[in-house]
Amino acid sequence: MILNTKEKKALNKYFRDFVIANKNYFHDDDPEERTVKKIQKHEDIPFHKSWEYLMVLIQLIEQKYNITNIETHDNYVRFSLGEFDGFQDKGMTKLKAFYSCCFKTLEELWKDQKPPFNYDSHEPFDEFDLK
Repeated sequence: MILNTKEKKALNKYFRDFVIANKNYFHDDDPEERTVKKIQKHEDIPFHKSWEYLMVLIQLIEQKYNITNIETHDNYVRFSLGEFDGFQDKGMTKLKAFYSCCFKTLEELWKDQKPPFNYDSHEPFDEFDLK
């Protein structure tokens, strides 16, 4: 997924809103709580280029939606909800694949807030993604 600066900013705000809305999944003694506080304190959070912030988002998605398995290989990511259900995507890097997979997942499952735009991937899957 290739996004311009305005789209990244809007998507990062959407992710920030999700983290804040679901911050109660973490407890005060969890190490992630410090990152959640940073996310609450700052408006512009670079989920698209920071593993620290993106991992908190991934953990919240995993807990809230009962993700049963996260499969990753090079630039491919799949969040499984069950044997045949899930969300998957790929990107130029593993971080970008997680970023777009989080968007795809929240767009479908998070009904509390409308996404800033519709998910659109032009990255085809091929036999290398399934190895």
